[in-house]
Amino acid sequence: ETNSQASGDDVTFLVLADWGGMPVWPWVSPFQFAVAEQMGKTASKHNAQFVLALGDNFYENGVKNIEDPRFK
Repeated sequence: ETNSQASGDDVTFLVLADWGGMPVWPWVSPFQFAVAEQMGKTASKHNAQFVLALGDNFYENGVKNIEDPRFK
């Protein structure tokens, strides 16, 4: 088991990519909710300061602009 407390010089974060999603509302799947719940537990346990979201994360038709419903 790793140390769950970061020292003053450590930077702890999560990285994810290509998280998928559904092309219609509610935009997410039950599997995504389960992964998000576990990520929350992991982030808390390791005192993560942020998440890097990498990859192509909006499938099918993408997003239209910053007002797209997928960002709400």
